[in-house]
Amino acid sequence: NQRPSWSGSVIMEYNPNVRQITSVEGIVIPCGTSGRPSAPNPYNGYPTGNDYGLDKGHIMALSNGGSDVSRNIVPQSAQWQRTGGWRRLEIDVYEFAAEIYGWSNNIPHASEVSSISRPISTVLFHVDIALSDYDGITGEPLAYNGW
Repeated sequence: NQRPSWSGSVIMEYNPNVRQITSVEGIVIPCGTSGRPSAPNPYNGYPTGNDYGLDKGHIMALSNGGSDVSRNIVPQSAQWQRTGGWRRLEIDVYEFAAEIYGWSNNIPHASEVSSISRPISTVLFHVDIALSDYDGITGEPLAYNGW
């Protein structure tokens, strides 16, 4: 889905030599994501699914305006991604931005965000992942740093 012009693109940096994502940054756009297709496979090519206990995890959540592309996807522990600390972070960012933007009672669907007017203030999401923080067996990031 198209982001509003005022929000710019989500910037995804990666190391092509080892196929690992090193940072993701973008202005948060809280939105609904119902009816979306399954996420693409992780950029690093590591397997996911119930047999591995790993989900396809967005570094910047779709519900926060993140892109649904491989360069925003990493393997994440199913619990961490669905109900654990990472999911809690996604929800906190979503709720904070919705409150700052005055959208708490009127969250747009992702298919509608391109026409939304710029709020007075915006919320920036930024995460860095050091190459040394990736698990060599599962390809899962074990540490995230952000602001």
